Amino acid sequence: MRESFKSNEKFRSLVEDISDGIIALDPDWKIVYVNRTVEKLFNRKAENLLDKNIWEEFPVAADGKFFHSYSRARKLQEKTTVEEFSTALNKWIRATAYPSSKGLVVYFQDITSERMAEIRADKTEADYRQFIDRITDGFIVLDKEFRYVYVNSKIGELVHRDPKSLIGKNVWEEFPDAINSNTYKAFQTAFKEQRFINNIDYYGPLELWQENYIYPSPEGLSIFIKDISARKKLENDLRKKERDQQFELMIATLEAQEKERTFIGQELHDNVNQLLVASKL
Repeated sequence: MRESFKSNEKFRSLVEDISDGIIALDPDWKIVYVNRTVEKLFNRKAENLLDKNIWEEFPVAADGKFFHSYSRARKLQEKTTVEEFSTALNKWIRATAYPSSKGLVVYFQDITSERMAEIRADKTEADYRQFIDRITDGFIVLDKEFRYVYVNSKIGELVHRDPKSLIGKNVWEEFPDAINSNTYKAFQTAFKEQRFINNIDYYGPLELWQENYIYPSPEGLSIFIKDISARKKLENDLRKKERDQQFELMIATLEAQEKERTFIGQELHDNVNQLLVASKL
């Protein structure tokens, strides 16, 4: 196998400087060819690797995913791909093994940057989800069919449901009493017209006053839901108190007017009597 790689100059010119690393192994796991990318990737010269057993040169990988993937490729005579963090190289490596009757050819890719980007993205998403779960407002994301894509823990408290149980469910099927409500119309209008809408509505079954901040996108809706039940109760209490105070003031005014009329009547009555008595005398 090694001689065939040596003799095929056209092949060598094609693979020497490609971005993927290439290692060819014979049936005894001996390295018969490595390209320049492998030399750079492994920080090893080709002459120091050729004719060496790959598992003896890289003993850390001898019982890991790479070994099992290569063995499976040889046994089943089918292509296998494995992604693993190599402690020897301190890199994330994607290895694709192509078997043949003469051994195995493995293509290596350094995917460290790709994996680190995924890890950062996952961390950012995790941080974002943690932030959303901690805010005092409810937050939901609906797709085009008004199915729940995301529900934070505050929503679970408001509707007395496990947030996870709502994922994939249609919001109007889960809360049919809300159909044709102001909130229903606001959701429909926001998505149809692709414009932000802020509305306040009362949902009777949950005795919930809610203020909705509805942000549309072509993919669906993102909605912040603020529980304003306490505020509404306070407003109603204040209005009731104000009405009671106005009623009491009106009663007091009427009583004062009645007293004044009584006083005036009494004064008129007494004075007239005195005049009549004086006239008679």
